[in-house]
Amino acid sequence: MSPDEHPMTTDRALTSGTNARFAFLVVLILVSSGTMMLDVSASLYGAAGLGCGPVPVDTSSLGRTGNLIGVLYDILYDHLSDECLARFQWAPPIQLVLAWPAGVLALAWGLFRFLSRWKARPGRVVPLSACDQDGEIAALLEQLATETGLINSPKAVVNPAAMSANAVVFGSDSEPVVCLNAGLLTRRTSDPQVFRAVLLHELAHVRHKDVTAAYATVALWRVFLALVLVPYAVWGAMRLAAIFPTPYWPSHAPAAIRYLAIPAFLTVLVYLARYDVLRVREVYADRAAVELGASPQGWAGHRGSSSNRMVASFTELWQTHPRWDRRRESLADPAALIGVRGLPMFLTGASSTVITVAVTSYLMAYRLGFHGLFGPWPGSAVYVLQLLAGPAMVSAVAGIALWRAAAYAVLTSRSAPSGVAAGIWLGGGMVAGELLMGQITGSQWLPARPETLVFPLIAGAAFGWWTTRCAGLWASVWRGRTLFPPMVMTLTAGFLLLASWVQWWQYTGLLYSAGVRFNPSLGREFLTRVDPEIAASHPIMMAMVNITTTLLAAVPLWPLLILAAVALTLTPLLAWTVRPSAGAPRWADGAGPWQAAGLVRLRQVFLPVAFGGLVAWTAVAGVQVYLRGWHIPPGHRFGLFILIQEQLMVLAMVLPAAAVALSVSATVANHRLVLAMAAAQATVLLGFVGLFLNASLEGCVDALAVFRDTCGWRPGSAWGNLGSALGMALVLAAGLAIVVTALTALLRRNNAVQRGANPVARDVSRQGVAVYCVITVAVVMLVIVLRTGDPGGTEAASSTTAAEQGSATLPTTRQMREDLLPHSHFPVPRQVATAVATWRDQGGDVLLRHLIDQWVRLHRVWQGSAQKFGVGRVDLAQMRPVCTDLLTAVRAASGSAPIPEPEAQREWKRALSLAEAGGSACEQVSTDDPPDPQLFADLVAARDATRLVLDRLNSMS
Repeated sequence: MSPDEHPMTTDRALTSGTNARFAFLVVLILVSSGTMMLDVSASLYGAAGLGCGPVPVDTSSLGRTGNLIGVLYDILYDHLSDECLARFQWAPPIQLVLAWPAGVLALAWGLFRFLSRWKARPGRVVPLSACDQDGEIAALLEQLATETGLINSPKAVVNPAAMSANAVVFGSDSEPVVCLNAGLLTRRTSDPQVFRAVLLHELAHVRHKDVTAAYATVALWRVFLALVLVPYAVWGAMRLAAIFPTPYWPSHAPAAIRYLAIPAFLTVLVYLARYDVLRVREVYADRAAVELGASPQGWAGHRGSSSNRMVASFTELWQTHPRWDRRRESLADPAALIGVRGLPMFLTGASSTVITVAVTSYLMAYRLGFHGLFGPWPGSAVYVLQLLAGPAMVSAVAGIALWRAAAYAVLTSRSAPSGVAAGIWLGGGMVAGELLMGQITGSQWLPARPETLVFPLIAGAAFGWWTTRCAGLWASVWRGRTLFPPMVMTLTAGFLLLASWVQWWQYTGLLYSAGVRFNPSLGREFLTRVDPEIAASHPIMMAMVNITTTLLAAVPLWPLLILAAVALTLTPLLAWTVRPSAGAPRWADGAGPWQAAGLVRLRQVFLPVAFGGLVAWTAVAGVQVYLRGWHIPPGHRFGLFILIQEQLMVLAMVLPAAAVALSVSATVANHRLVLAMAAAQATVLLGFVGLFLNASLEGCVDALAVFRDTCGWRPGSAWGNLGSALGMALVLAAGLAIVVTALTALLRRNNAVQRGANPVARDVSRQGVAVYCVITVAVVMLVIVLRTGDPGGTEAASSTTAAEQGSATLPTTRQMREDLLPHSHFPVPRQVATAVATWRDQGGDVLLRHLIDQWVRLHRVWQGSAQKFGVGRVDLAQMRPVCTDLLTAVRAASGSAPIPEPEAQREWKRALSLAEAGGSACEQVSTDDPPDPQLFADLVAARDATRLVLDRLNSMS
């Protein structure tokens, strides 16, 4: 079917997504207003900011054994002491900061109401009846409103000063006002087609109910500009001017310049995003007007810009209405309207990052995150809000755009877009947002590892690729009246993918970007200490465990990640449960000749899966036989041995799954990605059945018995040990399926078996596919529930097994934490260096300078005394006032915030203690008695310690 035959089908079958984009703008403005004014309020309120933390790292407790991400989180985001918070008020009252977004929202609503009345003021417009003596225009307007489907005709006014043949609708959805220009009234008789087309266009806005959204966004933007962006820019300029003449300018330049770059970037971002959605709104109104009976000739009389196309496209970005040539093209073929363009995707990615970083900084400022002031459930809810706000917005905006493009390709029998290019634009926006907000750069222009910026590009490309493929599949088989149900299901799975990505990036990716790396040699040393005998007798296995543990430490097995991996597979697989039928689907609105899209025979998938499952069973048995041959005594069947066994079992399931995914992606005709992922995870599940049976019946087959020698049915113990391995295998299988599918896609470009090949009808029971999906969901939910309910996971089961064998306990959490501390390319983590610089800026340098001034004065007194009285003699009368001032400086420094770096704080505390002891003795010494030599020893040691502190701080900031 060509677009010319049924040009309006896509408009009715697919949501435009404009409401989601309007909502995205509102969220971006409100969230940004809160966090930006948090910075301003904090500085004006006298907040100490990062000067209160992070506090010196305490490595005495790890929390959950092996929780590497928990270790790094505690290191980089340790909470501040209550004493520091109480003394320095490091964040202003939360009511003050919340007042900004609330004020922006309230004033925007007031401005919105005011603008409606201002545009309709008597001095500007006149009632339609004043220009329509015979009532013909009013009657025509009422007739067209009825044809449009409106219950009540909107109020009509005339702008007598406007001579263009245009009209505009303003007000609200409940009280719309159509304003006709005087020039349009003159065209009523000379060019009735244009007159009718303009009226239907404005009435289409009322029918689409986009009047309130459009003008409310305008009001919100204007208030945001005046109340937030301008004050923030002024504040940023003041901070820039204050820092520029200081010695700290080189290290603070990137952060200071960002204070000006953020409002500039947000201005451009909101302008472009708002104008883009307004242009789309206009095109939809044009198409609705034509659908309601307007002649396309009404758009033919308008001439486009005479400038070249590139200049015209750039100029169009800053206009609320699209070019006339683009509007005429969209009436005939909405491909340009529905196609996924790079700029909106870039803006969506940048906005999502701004929202995520803003919400994170907002919550961390008041310690409201996962480990914050709230209890477990409210804290978790805030944590979810922190991580998932951005992905939800991206799924609603970018996901709908990708869905529309894929469905339109199915409707018009065009080649479906890959979605990769659009996803890269999305990822590019994420990168721009990260660099702007400074979350990964701190006080630098670029992160310590710039190469990690490729991760957002990969995440965006994966989201675009999978969403487009899944949308095309569902659009080809769905028979309902609207595509909304499969679209919601697909976008939910895509949301889980993005949420998993954001969770990884916020708690692992940022650490890599900041320069944190994991040293395999430390892992080797740790594993050797866990069990020296096994490490010495099986060095290859120990090396394998060390490598895989280091790699998997970067992909923590969160329940969300498991859920996302399975959702990405089952969502497209459910398309095989839809009942096939002849003819066009209802959502295509009776489109002409319709070629039903056949699906690949699932026999092509299940046969490799069955073979892969048998291979996995064989591999599991081989692992058991291999481990039994080690003849490990009961006292060593824990710790390192269990870790080796678990990872070998994961490999026994994942490697056959990867081979099956490769086979499926290389042989099936279409939908290779979704089928390869489904095949890989089905292989893992089939292999897990064999693993579960083997563990539950361990001891019944002597050759496979590793932990027990007596036969028995122990499903509970087996599940506790292996549930975590299943979750890990499902995630790895999905990831490997994506990789091998990408590789085979590159190798098959010139192969005859391509998209153009005719697919065959499905041959597998719809009920069978549905049952498989239900069983998979049940198993995965069981894994998630058990993993969430038993934080110890495998470790708890391992310790139970060890206890049964009478073995020693597992390594302590202190050992784990000390061995898993990150190693950086710089002396301290960048967050600590930033905290030290802030401590110095917000009072620390003043304390240092006061103390150093007293050491200089003491040195002069001692030097003068030696010249006047001889070496070894001191003028105590001149020394006592200096000691008094020294004690004053020491007491002021003792009550200040600690230096947020352990070694410097230790020397600082020592310097203050020695200075206080020496100063007190100096004040009390009598001029008649010789001073105690210890007095001078303390003062000299304190002076030297102060110098060490200064050198240490200068090396960091």
